[in-house]
Amino acid sequence: MNNIDTIPINSITTQSIETKAKESQFLNTLQDLIFDNIYTLLLVLSAILIIFFFKSKNKGVILSEEEFSVSEKSDFGNVFSGLSTQKEAKQLKDKLIRKCHPDRFPNDEKLNQQATRLTALVNKNAYDLIKLKELQIEIDNILIK
Repeated sequence: MNNIDTIPINSITTQSIETKAKESQFLNTLQDLIFDNIYTLLLVLSAILIIFFFKSKNKGVILSEEEFSVSEKSDFGNVFSGLSTQKEAKQLKDKLIRKCHPDRFPNDEKLNQQATRLTALVNKNAYDLIKLKELQIEIDNILIK
């Protein structure tokens, strides 16, 4: 019984509390590392899935320059050339409107009707440079002799 009497109760309790605190701190650190790695892994996997999704969805959709250019079936044309020619188209449209405005032909009914038709066509194709150039030739042939 002397052995039990010689060990103070406070030292056993203090040692067990310190041990439990160290174990708890170690477990908290371990949990933080695991969760940080899981979040990183999920982020990486999400990025890989997104990249894979877009690559597989767009597979075979990349167009060559010939396919991307203006086709006879569509009015969309090449987006980049369309953006670069908008200013030129607007200038040509304004020039053509001045040339074929119906008020320029008040005395000639036939020319006035042709001018009205051509003005409507010019306004309808205001941003289509190719069509405006075709209309310019038509305006020069019909109205300006």
